Amino acid sequence: VMSGSISKAAEALLAARKSGQTIDDLPPGSQPQTAAEGYAIQDEVGKALTPVMGWKVSRPGGGALVTGALYRETFVKNGRLSVAGVNQPLVEGEAAFRVRAPIAPGASEDELLSKIDFVPLFEIVHSRYTDLFKVSRLTLLADNMAAGFIKLGTPVAQWRNMSADKLHLRITANGKLIEEFNFADKMKAGIGLALAVLRNEDGRARTFAVGTVITTGSMNKPAAITGEIVADYGPLGTNTITIQ
Repeated sequence: VMSGSISKAAEALLAARKSGQTIDDLPPGSQPQTAAEGYAIQDEVGKALTPVMGWKVSRPGGGALVTGALYRETFVKNGRLSVAGVNQPLVEGEAAFRVRAPIAPGASEDELLSKIDFVPLFEIVHSRYTDLFKVSRLTLLADNMAAGFIKLGTPVAQWRNMSADKLHLRITANGKLIEEFNFADKMKAGIGLALAVLRNEDGRARTFAVGTVITTGSMNKPAAITGEIVADYGPLGTNTITIQ
């Protein structure tokens, strides 16, 4: 994909963001063929949006690390979100972290973990594509991994060395139980993903300002639910969002 195609793809994604109209795919000839091209499109889109406040992180199929920027406009401010016009709004309770203190390049694992808080987090998936499950992974990468909206809970500084049997996540909607499970394994995987990003394992050469959020993927089965949704992380606090 040549630079002109990167601009063409970015223009299509920005137009979709602006109009609220979804697109089936990126224009012919502008679909990224490599992760570098996917990131180039993502970066081009980002130039027109508010500052990057964090990163959505995953390893699809256990492969290479991929990240999507979370812009300031992504964060739900008052605990309420209207999903009118939101495409495929799936609610996910996630293992996420927030940078509490400045991070120096080359910091040890222990130092990195000592400088991040755990934060209960909801992601509400929203894609600029009509069906995010029908486009290629690289095309999804170009659209920030379908990062839609983020609702933060209260950061928790004392999160390390929690007993695994206490790590239960209980998600309810309007008081009705949606899912309940132990998330010790998901927490372990999330820590690994957070460390990979803090080391810029994907070659992105970021710096991490205090307040940067890193979210590491859904712990529950993504659900299309509305009303008052509560995620109770036990000793790690709760997070609430009202989806209309």
